[in-house]
Amino acid sequence: MDTETMTIEEFLALPNKQQCSMENISKLSVDDLLLLLLDENDLTIEVRNEISIYLNTVIPNVIFESEFVEDNSEKEEIHYPALNTVAIIYIILGWAILIFGIISSIYVFSEVNEISGVVIFISTLFLAISTFAISELIKVLTDMSSFLYQILNFLKQKK
Repeated sequence: MDTETMTIEEFLALPNKQQCSMENISKLSVDDLLLLLLDENDLTIEVRNEISIYLNTVIPNVIFESEFVEDNSEKEEIHYPALNTVAIIYIILGWAILIFGIISSIYVFSEVNEISGVVIFISTLFLAISTFAISELIKVLTDMSSFLYQILNFLKQKK
């Protein structure tokens, strides 16, 4: 093994304690280190944190995920029960619109007018998809708020 550089395969072959060594981490290129963090390798949290610490010295002002959230059990989240309830109501409303609209369009198509039945069916699909999209939008916004809260807490701890 070369004393100056190391490949990812050679690094992964090392025992966990040696993987945490800054000496061995510094033998990898920055690209290889980023690949290790992004790849689904079986690195422990300690190794990921040591790699993140090294990368933060090489590339300052960058927050790497393994340093940001060490463990899912320690992850702080903000929950919005009212918005979650509204999202569930929109999902239920979407299904109700879809079911009622399909039944109505079938009835109108067969009993009244074929064109009106098709128009009701297309309108129903548009309205149901819109309510499902609103529900998903609410979920995305609450997730974004939770992640922004985590980032804010992390930045406060760094100061």
